[in-house]
Amino acid sequence: MKQGQKTEVKKYMLDQWLKDYHWMVEQIRLGKTQNELIKDIGYEGAKVAAYGIEATLPKASGGTSDPVSYEATRRSQFYVKRVLRYEWKVREIQRRASNVTGEREIFVLNCIKRKRRI
Repeated sequence: MKQGQKTEVKKYMLDQWLKDYHWMVEQIRLGKTQNELIKDIGYEGAKVAAYGIEATLPKASGGTSDPVSYEATRRSQFYVKRVLRYEWKVREIQRRASNVTGEREIFVLNCIKRKRRI
C-alpha cells in the first residue's frame, strides 16, 4: 500500500492472507533476488562511440528501442510493486499477531504461518 494510506482490513482478507502467508514470504524472497539480478545487469541504454569513424556518425535520438531491456525494466517494476504489496500484507499479519491470546491460538497461528499441519 502507499505511504500514509489507511486501509480497513476485513476479517475475510486476514483469513486469506493467513492462508497465503507462507507463499507471500516466499514470493518476497524470490522477488528480491530477481530484482537484485536485474540490478546487477545494469543496462543503462545505448552506448555511444567516443572514438573512430563511428563517433562522427549521427547519434540516435529518443530512448532505446531494445525490446529486451524494455521488458526487463517492466518486469522489474512489476516485481517491486508486487513485493511491496506482499511485504505490507505480511507486516499487517505480524503486527496483528500480538493480539492473539492463548497458548493454543498462538500455536495454531504459527502452524498456519509455517504451512504445517496440526
